[in-house]
Formats: sequence, C-alpha cells, structure tokens
Amino acid sequence: MAVILPQNLNTFNVYGIYLYLTIFLWIYLFFKKHNISFKELTIGNTRKVPWLKIGITTTLMYVLSTAITVAGILYLMYLFPSFITDAGSGGPVVEETLLRVLIHILLTVLTAPIVEELLFRGILQNKLSFKYGRVIGIVLTALLFAVIHPLSMLSAFIISIFLSILYIRYQTIIVPILAHVFFNFLSIIQTYGLAPSSEEPAITVPNVEALWIISGIILFLCMLIIPLVYVFFVRETAR
Repeated sequence: MAVILPQNLNTFNVYGIYLYLTIFLWIYLFFKKHNISFKELTIGNTRKVPWLKIGITTTLMYVLSTAITVAGILYLMYLFPSFITDAGSGGPVVEETLLRVLIHILLTVLTAPIVEELLFRGILQNKLSFKYGRVIGIVLTALLFAVIHPLSMLSAFIISIFLSILYIRYQTIIVPILAHVFFNFLSIIQTYGLAPSSEEPAITVPNVEALWIISGIILFLCMLIIPLVYVFFVRETAR
C-alpha cells in the first residue's frame, strides 16, 4: 500500500527522529540535573478533567487554526499573485510507502506532543512563570512555541496559550499532552484525508469575496472559542 503525499516523508522522518531524540535526551538530563521527577508535573487529578469539553474546544481550535492558515495563503495569493506560481512549482509528488507513513503518524501524533509539552509546559512555562509571572510566562512560552512552527506561527501561538491554560487549570502535564495529541490527530486526518492526487488542481487568484468569507469565519470562531475557553477553563482557574 502507498499513499500519495506532496513531500518526501523519508527526509522528514529521519530529521524528526533525530530532533525529538535530541530534545528528549536534553529534557531527561535537565530533569536529572534539577532533581525533577515526572510525578511533579502530574500532581493534578485527571479523574475530574472534563474531557468532552476539552475535546470540543480542541476541535474548534483546530478549525480556527486551519482557517487562519487558509486565510494566510489566500491573502498572500491575493497580494502577491506570483506566489501562486512559486507555490505550484514545489517539486514532484512523491509516492510514500506504508512504513514511512506510519512513522510520520507516530512522530506527529505521539512523539511530538509528548516531547513538546514536556519542554514547553513542563520546563519553559514553569521557569518563565516563576521568573516573570504567570501571564508573561504563558505569552513567552507561546512565542517560543510559535517560533518552532514557522509555517503556522499564529495558530501555534494560539494553541500554545490554550495548552498552557489547561496545564495551569488541571495541574498535570497529561492534560495538555492529550489535548495536543488530539489536535495533531485531527491534523493527520486532514493531511491523509485530503492527500492530493497525481493531477495538480488549477490554482487561481482569490477574489475579495473569498477573503471576506474566510475572515468572517475566523472572526466567528474567535467569538465562539474565547468565551468557551473562559467559561470552561479560565474562570474555574481563577476561583
């Protein structure tokens, strides 16, 4: 079995494996040096976690993330029509084997959330919040999280704030890890569910109406998600 994807997963997998192994080793040495145990990051009780609310909010976050990404592409295409030509000449479509696809899924859905949450929530957020205060610590963590996701910086910044709120609210790294796993799982479904065929679709410059529509969708999602996050998680944390 093979899946058609727009990039060579072998390069991505090798890079990802070395990268996450290196980061995980650094996290292990950091924990050992500072006498930090994993139990210290999981003092909260996961039995009282409203998983359904987290799942719904995470799904809405993913939809918002996708809308922001699409909007960014559409605005680039509208402002710089040559962007279409450049984007359409990204190289041949590569047929990937099932093994490479499975490795990619494991890296994306399991390895990345665990390693990234231990690094950003478990280490960086705790240290930055201790030094600068909770709010600044969350914002700085989100900025650093966005930097390592250059293709979706704004979306990464937003989801990082949400994951930080979950970590503070439930006092266990397990909750943001599982929310991150679910977020990336939705990404995998979109990636492979919408994997391109060998025929490249025609790409045209978007009109103003399309830009207004996608902007309206983003605004609507923000108006929906922000109150949900506040009611479900922030208000409870403040009590």
